[in-house]
Amino acid sequence: MEREWKHHDWRRLAGLLGLIAALSLPACNEEALLEIPEAELAGICEAGEIVSTEPSEDGVVGTCIDAVFEFGVDPDDDEDWVYVDLATMTEVTPETPDDSDDWDIAFQRSNIKLNGGANGTGNVAAAGLVVPDDTELGDVGAAPFLSTFEFHEDIENPEEEFSTGFVLTNLPGDPEADDFGWYHYDGVTHQLTARENVVYVIRSRAGDYYAFHMVGWKNEAGTSGYPHFYWKLLDDPELPCPLADAVDPPLILHTVNGDSTLTTCVNASSTEVTRHLDLETGNLVDPAASDAWDIGIRRYRVILNGGANSDGGGDAAMAAFEEGDMDFDSLSMAPGEGEDEGEMEYFQDTVEGVSDSNPFNSQPAYTDDPEVEGDTNFGWVVYALFGPGSIFTRDAVYIVRSADGAHYYKIQFVTYYRNSTAIFGGTSAYVTFHWAEIDPPPAAE
Repeated sequence: MEREWKHHDWRRLAGLLGLIAALSLPACNEEALLEIPEAELAGICEAGEIVSTEPSEDGVVGTCIDAVFEFGVDPDDDEDWVYVDLATMTEVTPETPDDSDDWDIAFQRSNIKLNGGANGTGNVAAAGLVVPDDTELGDVGAAPFLSTFEFHEDIENPEEEFSTGFVLTNLPGDPEADDFGWYHYDGVTHQLTARENVVYVIRSRAGDYYAFHMVGWKNEAGTSGYPHFYWKLLDDPELPCPLADAVDPPLILHTVNGDSTLTTCVNASSTEVTRHLDLETGNLVDPAASDAWDIGIRRYRVILNGGANSDGGGDAAMAAFEEGDMDFDSLSMAPGEGEDEGEMEYFQDTVEGVSDSNPFNSQPAYTDDPEVEGDTNFGWVVYALFGPGSIFTRDAVYIVRSADGAHYYKIQFVTYYRNSTAIFGGTSAYVTFHWAEIDPPPAAE
């Protein structure tokens, strides 16, 4: 099946998912990035050379590459490229670039291609992030979960006007705004300028991850064809559900974190059986034999032992903080139920059985956001209407009142996929979430 990109889908995805929260990129002091600031990085460029700075304390390196060639050079000509091995940031000369394990990324004037998809067999892929203008690359510690955003390989040149098949000169993009991947095109001056708020995470042919931020493509003298950029080797993303290699994966797996929270993965891949979890014990239970369950999970749908799905009188309910409104780690007490300051509305299931209308799959709801038009809100997940691996978790925090009304828990979903470092999301319906018991609301006076 041929893959194709849709500019409006990627732009909407970047907006609605809060990509920066996924990488924990705080706004920081611009002066600490490198001894050589962005405005001076062009000064290290040398003809015929790949020149890099020494790493900063955070491991960030500045590099400039002579990829001048002649104006109008054919991107399809494999010879007119500078091929680079990311592990050493040195030039290599593959005999057959389309079928070579020697290179990761290549440069040709403003074009950048990857050794993956249509341009190679190295499985190199990249994800594009829209970040605050004052983001420091040094603050990016580890590559993100693929359920949070999608990695792409290069594709054949699409039919869209002004578009290429290169990830880094296409995504994230908005042709109507003249934004094409790493650069903005000025239709009046016909100049390209690097987009300050775009950072890439690149997965190399060796399976390593790099943060990559383009700064410009002209040397100090103003000659174009000298791409210069910051980059950093990242830690590998953790596998939130380490069941990928199990012959007979268990139905549930808990990991105890150092901060007394748990990370739990539930095998919810059955299309017919709901996995019912007792949060007090952390065990899966059979609802036919016990009413002691709080939430149930079947694929991406989550139900409560309260309201329409409470056969035994369970009173489980949930409240949902909007994305960015609550820090999961700092939350230690559940809010009270009501409309007063500091209180929240708690919801129970209204539809019997698994349903997109029940609160976990409808709260928090989107409100008047044009960026998400066309995508479908399912509460803790968003189903993006393109490509495989298209279920993405939201950065929302949930409060669950247990079925017996005696306990409260905080929950934040991490990923919908089991082997989350695989391209396009991996095996679906292995729901992973962070959670912990918290204090009940203060007693009403």
